[in-house]
Amino acid sequence: MFLSSFLLVFSPFVQSKMVTLRLLDEQRHALVGISVRVESPIGVQTTQTDENGEIKIPLRYPRVSLALGHFPDLVYLPNEIDLQAETASIEVVVDAALLARLKGGH
Repeated sequence: MFLSSFLLVFSPFVQSKMVTLRLLDEQRHALVGISVRVESPIGVQTTQTDENGEIKIPLRYPRVSLALGHFPDLVYLPNEIDLQAETASIEVVVDAALLARLKGGH
């Protein structure tokens, strides 16, 4: 299991920023329509990656964990976010074995 979380401390001027999470396969193709669960202190939201393989997450969450598909044990965490950038972006490469599980549903 890959369970973890990350903690970010923000000053007020960055609270409306968004993090873009982009899911890619090993050939760096965007993964479209992958279900991602975003857990935060204010609740759980499930969304799907768009046509660019991306989801956007508000940085107002002080602690967020991400789970792909129906596998709560497979959690991917942004560990470095540049808060000085206009938009923060994180790329996650999904290996072939995990991709097969995500697409196969088991």
